[in-house]
Amino acid sequence: ESGIGICENHTPISKFLVLWLIPIAVAVLFIFLLYKGRKEETHTLNDRCRAPLLALALCTIGLVVTPEVVYIKDIYGEANARFNTMFKLTYQAVVLFAILYGLAAGLLLQGQLTAISKAVSSQKKRKKKEPVKTGRGQKAALICLTVYAICSVSYTAHAAKQWFGSPFDNERLGISTLDGLQDDDVYGFEMEAQKVLMEDDRKVINIVEAAGDSYKHESALSMYSGACTPLGWYVHEWMWHNDPGPVGERADQIQYFYSSSDDEYCRDFLKNYDIDYIFVGPAEVCKYPVYSEIFKNYGDICVSTVWEERELFLLKVDKSKL
Repeated sequence: ESGIGICENHTPISKFLVLWLIPIAVAVLFIFLLYKGRKEETHTLNDRCRAPLLALALCTIGLVVTPEVVYIKDIYGEANARFNTMFKLTYQAVVLFAILYGLAAGLLLQGQLTAISKAVSSQKKRKKKEPVKTGRGQKAALICLTVYAICSVSYTAHAAKQWFGSPFDNERLGISTLDGLQDDDVYGFEMEAQKVLMEDDRKVINIVEAAGDSYKHESALSMYSGACTPLGWYVHEWMWHNDPGPVGERADQIQYFYSSSDDEYCRDFLKNYDIDYIFVGPAEVCKYPVYSEIFKNYGDICVSTVWEERELFLLKVDKSKL
């Protein structure tokens, strides 16, 4: 079943406020500043700019409110019905709220600078020096936003170090996922295979590899190289098709391809999916009882190695041999 459903489960108010009170408050403050500044001329936005900025703020708030009202029906059961809708919408909301923080801080700062400029100009006309006064509310809001932004940004250093290593460390991995696999004892061989695929100048390359389980190191070579594969992560493919039948059938086909010695079946499989490369890597030999000798009749091995007494290789299919 697919479509839109009405939510029966909702986030407890206390938890919702812990997550979203400050971001929503900033969005409301931003909307207030947009139209307060219009009357007091504390910033230079014209009416043409206000409409899309208002839409941005309302849509951002809507992204966190919508999963409390409706959800997209997918493969998850009643207990987790909102799971995917919540993830997809609130992930975008976090990014958009960050933009609103910057915009709100900019309007507050411009308001303060405008107030100071007017006060100084007035003093010059009256030739009388007095303490410059600005709106206390806006000043307090600007300070709070600045402190909140600094606290949020402070986590970036910890997160970057956790994922990529210290920038002062020679062992730092960097932002490329591939760098961490170059010298890996188990999966480094995938990088050799990936280089071969990247040197193939065809726009579309089809490879066969293990049908992956979600968040596991399977279906990785197609991801690294951008090549197409008959089946990627099982549950994700199931969700996209909204039907486990075709996905399970294809997973079974791949398993039989690797583990059988059925020459006719394997040739038909390669023809049906127009396969250019066969990959037998660590994930494949761990997941299936791979019978690889038959594959060597279909083309030439590009790269190979032995891992735990099992042969790994990337074979380029010669379609004239099928």
